Amino acid sequence: MKLRWSERSVNDLITIQKYIAHNNPQMAKEWIAKLKARARSAAETALVGRIVPEFNQKDLRPTWKWEAR
Repeated sequence: MKLRWSERSVNDLITIQKYIAHNNPQMAKEWIAKLKARARSAAETALVGRIVPEFNQKDLRPTWKWEAR
């Protein structure tokens, strides 16, 4: 699946980066890089995992950053 960034999401990333950079410019760069990597990963594995039973949509799958335990 191809990842496409909407204008709103790009603006949100810029806002997040500016907010974090106010206190820690290096951490802002790292955090934005992690967010972008996570978005790329989600696009590459878009249909991996179980369908969320509450919604029953084929294109809606859960993702986890950390283990649930």
